[in-house]
Amino acid sequence: MTTKRCNCPVCNSPVTIPDGMAEMVCSKCNNVIRLDDIRQKQRRRISRPKYQLIILVLLLAVMGGVWGFVGAGLARHFNQWIEYIGGEPRVATSDRSDFTLYECHGDDTVRIVAMLNISDIGGKQIIMAGPCMLSYNGLLSVDFINGQLVNQYSSEHAYTGYTCYYYDYFINVSGSPCGYDILTDRGYLYFRETDRLFSVGCDPYPYFDQTIIAVAIPQTANITSIVDYEPYRHITLDDWDIFYYDVTDISRHVSIHISYESNGDAPKLDWAEVEAAR
Repeated sequence: MTTKRCNCPVCNSPVTIPDGMAEMVCSKCNNVIRLDDIRQKQRRRISRPKYQLIILVLLLAVMGGVWGFVGAGLARHFNQWIEYIGGEPRVATSDRSDFTLYECHGDDTVRIVAMLNISDIGGKQIIMAGPCMLSYNGLLSVDFINGQLVNQYSSEHAYTGYTCYYYDYFINVSGSPCGYDILTDRGYLYFRETDRLFSVGCDPYPYFDQTIIAVAIPQTANITSIVDYEPYRHITLDDWDIFYYDVTDISRHVSIHISYESNGDAPKLDWAEVEAAR
């Protein structure tokens, strides 16, 4: 049995309409109660706030799907957008310049080539600080360019939340440019849930006329963000995306951050070609 209230505005008495019957007469006021009228009235009784809530939920669901699709598209096509970074080369004739290449490989090793171009450095002994590592075991190999190692000393520096381990290299220089070519295990890489974050900081160092940093990521990787200090130039070379940063005239500490999803690798770069394209 289906029980509904009479739609008469006078008596408002309850009326029982048996299943299978389309209408019933109110025993108190003789008003005819039609089941279809009651159903239509029930539909009209849905309040506006409920309609608004339903519409809002639907909109949120649709927008969530749209933004999920767009977000996936942005991440998927970010590699296609980096070409718009553009930027002209900033190769400069200088008696004192500093160039560093960070080459992030698919096996999470990071090659670091640090070069000094100083006109009268030949025949002298210099001290170069090696890259920061989370442990001394992070150093996999080291070669010196236009120089011979005389001695090395281990050092460490405590920062907030971690300790940086590195070596100071005493080098007899045979000519310019000079420096080192080091392979590290996960140097300057931080592992997150879905990607890697390359992060390196720079402080003002006014001794050099030009200080350039290049960060190379394999083109097979999916670059998801480039934030904080901005590159002035981007090129592709030998299956690598290379980003150039000019930190010559910085007045405070800056951070370079590139996040990417690792996927495959690329052969080792010729650091001289990378430097020449700066």
